[in-house]
Amino acid sequence: MKTFTRRSFFTTVTLARGFALAVHPISVNVIRTDLHELIAGAVQISVADGVIPAYRAMPNTGNFSSHGFINMGSKVIAIKS
Repeated sequence: MKTFTRRSFFTTVTLARGFALAVHPISVNVIRTDLHELIAGAVQISVADGVIPAYRAMPNTGNFSSHGFINMGSKVIAIKS
């Protein structure tokens, strides 16, 4: 079993603190957007073994079939209540 020296212990602790600070959010703000001129709401996406819930927001005018889309899981952006 490897023992920690004082130097290796402080190196490990310093790296862990740096990682924790790097992944910790500096500020948490809710972005609120009005739904004026948007089509928005919950949708279902068909997958091989059922459906998954998603949220869609897009402009209500224009031809947007050639544009890509961004799909984010609900746990990533906390849509589920």
